[in-house]
Parts: sequence; structure tokens; C-alpha cells
Amino acid sequence: MSGHPVARGDVRVVELDGETVLFDPVAVRTVLLNGTASAVWTLLDGARSVGDIASALATVFEVDVETIIGDVVRTVEQLTESGVLRPDAAS
Repeated sequence: MSGHPVARGDVRVVELDGETVLFDPVAVRTVLLNGTASAVWTLLDGARSVGDIASALATVFEVDVETIIGDVVRTVEQLTESGVLRPDAAS
């Protein structure tokens, strides 16, 4: 996966009972994020590549990049499929 994924600006983020919930006003639906997905979401600024995001999270979680890169790639793919990322930046 290449590119610099970025969250759509109109997606709302809410913390409910320790969980991150995204609300997509276009599709009128919610997306519940687990801890890893929530951490990835906070880094989807369009400036970082998937590799950059994995490197940043590897430092935070004190693991090797190889350990976390698969989770980051899957999360970005799932968020793309959910429609909450800008399509032109996520590929």
C-alpha cells in the first residue's frame, strides 16, 4: 500500500466509554475503532505514509515495525473500505 492516507474532514470522532467512534455524515453510519485503529486514525493527516505511521506506532508500542505494519495496512484498508478516508490519498 502506498500513498499518504488522510481522514475525510467531515467525519466526526467521538470517545464513548473509552472507545473511539467515527460518524460518517454522508453514509449516515458509525465505525467503531479498536485501540490500534484509533491510534492509526490519529496519524492519518496526509503527511505520513503507511510506513511512517507504522514506524511512529512501533515507537509508541515499543515493538518492531515488522510486528505492527500488517495491522496498520489492514486498518487503512478497512477504513478505506468504510469510506472514512479521502479516496485520492489512501491508495
